Amino acid sequence: MSLFSLGYGLYAIIGALCFGNVVRGWTSLVALIVFIGGMQLIILGIIGEYIARIYEQVKRRPIYIKRHGRKDS
Repeated sequence: MSLFSLGYGLYAIIGALCFGNVVRGWTSLVALIVFIGGMQLIILGIIGEYIARIYEQVKRRPIYIKRHGRKDS
């Protein structure tokens, strides 16, 4: 989403400079909202990855699983 907002911001700036399509404040507001939303999603993904790794560590599984026992007679 952050890349989308950057692309849209560049598109709006080029449109304003070359073609004169200007709506005051709207472009910067939309680009800022989309950028902040994208950053929140990135941070949420990092937090989710961190929690998933913690969950894997606290399951208390054995480090290895023994397949067959030795038959000593």
